[in-house]
Amino acid sequence: MTKSVQPATAVLGAPVSRRKLLRATAVAAAAMAGFVATGPAQAAKKSKAAAGYQAKPKGSQRCGGCNHFSGGSCEIVSGGISANGWCKFFTG
Repeated sequence: MTKSVQPATAVLGAPVSRRKLLRATAVAAAAMAGFVATGPAQAAKKSKAAAGYQAKPKGSQRCGGCNHFSGGSCEIVSGGISANGWCKFFTG
């Protein structure tokens, strides 16, 4: 006696081919990979004006000592940022 293989069914009970299932899985995986690559860390940066950026330090606080300053640029503020600058997003 041989077993007959029934096609997978979608939520509404319509048959789904293996090819459609694999294609849908690939599309979903690509979408998730895109989301992970551009998630919150890649959100739009703030303008210098919105950040209250100034090209000089505020007391002992300066961009070069901030947690958001890395590799000569800021993770939060757009544009050229001086290591001796300061903004309201400073975290030391």
